[in-house]
Amino acid sequence: AFENALKGNIPSALRRVLETKTPEQVQEIIANMYKEYPIMMKEFLRILNQMYIVFALKQNDYGPGNIALGTQLKNQNEINAARKAVLVRTQDKINRMVNLDLLKNTEPANESLADSWEDTGVYSVIAQLVIRGVWGK
Repeated sequence: AFENALKGNIPSALRRVLETKTPEQVQEIIANMYKEYPIMMKEFLRILNQMYIVFALKQNDYGPGNIALGTQLKNQNEINAARKAVLVRTQDKINRMVNLDLLKNTEPANESLADSWEDTGVYSVIAQLVIRGVWGK
């Protein structure tokens, strides 16, 4: 998984790190983080795996058309529209959390705040899939 993360389309923040550190140095940092913060690091991966499962289950229900807005994402206008659609969905979740948690200081009646945070994380990955041109492929 580590080697695969360093191939293809690499986010600019990671690319900048790799300009100054070797993959081995990055792996050493990760190993040190596991030693110093084992519970947090394991839980981080567990949350990512849960998000992956939720994504797969929801995609099975929705299909790729909900994000692609019924298009094939074959040109920049379609890609931009899909990216904006994900942004709107993310903003909806954030507005809900701000309203319930910050403004009203109230527990939600339906979806938990943890679920809303999970959804925003999944939407972040979906946006990257759209930007990288692999959504629905």
